[in-house]
Amino acid sequence: MRMWIAPQCIQPGAKAWLSTLPHIVATADASRDIYRGRNHLLRGISPWGEVVIKSFRVPSILQALGYTCRRSKALRSLVNGLILQRLGMPTPQPIAAVEERDGWRLRRSWYVCALVSDAHTIRGDLDAPNITASRRISQCGALAGVMHNAGLLHADFSPGNIIFSMNGDPYLVDINRMRLGRVSACLGAGSIARMYAKGESRDIFCAAYAHVRGLRYASVQRRYTAAYRWLHVQRELKNALRPWRW
Repeated sequence: MRMWIAPQCIQPGAKAWLSTLPHIVATADASRDIYRGRNHLLRGISPWGEVVIKSFRVPSILQALGYTCRRSKALRSLVNGLILQRLGMPTPQPIAAVEERDGWRLRRSWYVCALVSDAHTIRGDLDAPNITASRRISQCGALAGVMHNAGLLHADFSPGNIIFSMNGDPYLVDINRMRLGRVSACLGAGSIARMYAKGESRDIFCAAYAHVRGLRYASVQRRYTAAYRWLHVQRELKNALRPWRW
């Protein structure tokens, strides 16, 4: 078992607790679940207080082969979280990453970060943009613009991956897929289209994004719409091919 701990989170008992993650996840009560699907997110009590544990799906043999020459999703989450922190971007405090390997093959991996209490996603706000929801949607658009200006691209900037605390502060989550480098207007549009905002929500989001990036609103909206349509085609194709996936 290999472990990496964020420098500011190193403390006595940390490694001992991290070594018990397989048992914690396997025996956790369903009441501690945050999400259970392809991956498993749950709340846990740790030396750092209450945390979120993300247990990644066991990779297939082909996927595991790929992880012999690149970082696991857990380790990428930790590294990306520390990069976001260093650049002043909001994300729950990254704490640790743990891998379990059988020789060269990655078996399981876990990412641990701080818990944002009573957090909720932006998803519900997109459907009913009242005054509060409109403010959050605008915050998301501005956050995307700040990230792209800084050369950071979240590869899955979707409604479930931006959460808000009780105080109304946004946080980026599911950060294992990010790229560093110049983010062009077209590349940025492809990223923000994953928000799947429509109508008034789309207009609010695009206006905030365009303002922060110094782009024309009409241009951003046009690129967003084109990227949105292409994503819809990709999603339909993916669903059609799902029965033949292995």
